[in-house]
Amino acid sequence: MRASDGHARPFQPIELGHPDGLRIAVIPYGARLVALWVPTTRGPVNVVLGYADPRRYAHDPAYHGAPIGRVSGRIARAGFELEGHTYRLEANEPPHHLHGGPLGFHARTWRIEQVERGPTPRLVLRLDLADGTDGYPGRLEATIVYTLETDALRVELSARIDRTGPVALTMHPYFNLGGSHAATVLDHLLSIAADEVLELDAALIPTGARLAVAATPFDFREEARIGERLARAHPQLQLGRGMDHTYLLQPVRERDARLRHEGTRLAMTVSSSEPALQVYAGHYLAPPPEAAPWRAHCGICLEPQGYPNAVNEPRFPSSLHRAGETVRNTIRYAFTERA
Repeated sequence: MRASDGHARPFQPIELGHPDGLRIAVIPYGARLVALWVPTTRGPVNVVLGYADPRRYAHDPAYHGAPIGRVSGRIARAGFELEGHTYRLEANEPPHHLHGGPLGFHARTWRIEQVERGPTPRLVLRLDLADGTDGYPGRLEATIVYTLETDALRVELSARIDRTGPVALTMHPYFNLGGSHAATVLDHLLSIAADEVLELDAALIPTGARLAVAATPFDFREEARIGERLARAHPQLQLGRGMDHTYLLQPVRERDARLRHEGTRLAMTVSSSEPALQVYAGHYLAPPPEAAPWRAHCGICLEPQGYPNAVNEPRFPSSLHRAGETVRNTIRYAFTERA
């Protein structure tokens, strides 16, 4: 089915899935994943934090459930040099630029291109950004495809620009597998296929240095409880009052990360082909009490992506892409329930 009113109801959830299987809800505003129900033997569990009133997303400062672009992460001093020209971006985290700026993917109403409700439910949305939006060069065409497999949600992000410029895409849902969004994820167990993290400065900008995770709170190579690790003393955790760090993923790996909750017996694996995983433990979450029940540490973001601030850091893999080149990031969230 091809939809024609993608801009008519920006906050009207589109629900896809099966009553006894995985189900999602997505709103056109920001193409946001606002709910993801996972079937269990004790009933469905919504594992994604979201607002009861979807109109709240228009004033959401935390990028709940949104695809992130043009560039994910922070860009130092809200600018970069390219081909002899200085580009000044919107400093929406002064003096720096964050997650594509105030008019990035998360703050736009996407056009509904396709809704398929067959055996493999699928939703396609598209967004066009003009040359110069938030200071970026080039016109950009972006597409997001949500596909429900039997036991997994696959999200395919792609974008194409008509001038050379930086593009780096990811997803920003907050996960909580515990069944209650009012409870923290500190009791969740996490593993990450990474031996190093990027060192951050006081403004949470990568310095360019890599830090080994061994013998630090950042070591999740073996499954560990999130709260136990965050309770340890470490200068990097003190910088931002918690974990908001880039893990450098092992080139050959079974998965990027695995999140598990012993109470619900649910486990989620995150897989991609990206070189890094941004892990944010939600320590700044603080919605108005009437808007949502969750608070600090009630959700965790696991964001497969490129290296933050790569456009300014020559030691990092480049985020620049040529005119006409298609940038892709496919993320798969797979779920299992242990007996």
